[in-house]
Amino acid sequence: MSTAIENLPLLTTIKVAGEVMGLTDDQVRGLLRERRIRYVLVGKRYMIPRDAIATFITENTVEPRCQDETRGRDFDSSTSASAITSFGPRTAAAGSAARARQIASKLKSPLPNSCTSAIEAPGRVIPLKSS
Repeated sequence: MSTAIENLPLLTTIKVAGEVMGLTDDQVRGLLRERRIRYVLVGKRYMIPRDAIATFITENTVEPRCQDETRGRDFDSSTSASAITSFGPRTAAAGSAARARQIASKLKSPLPNSCTSAIEAPGRVIPLKSS
């Protein structure tokens, strides 16, 4: 079945959402279980809002890397005719390190729609009576 997102009802089933995204029912259930896609629980049925599908796709789309970001220092200053023109281990390592720093900075920053509040009251301790 070839259905466009804009033709879906406001809430759709796991099966239809999977067909639109090109996923199996089990893959969609996995996304629900991991809370990677929003859903509405109607009775015991998981219904997926139409806009949640588009949001999921947008938020999980991997952007291509910029060549300048992964470029090593050796290539910037090289002007000789025998310069290496292929990407080598140093360039790959520089790109990996840049990506690791980017992921680390995202992990350190609080998410705007995080389930935990920034300031949580400490739990109340109830002393036990000794006999």
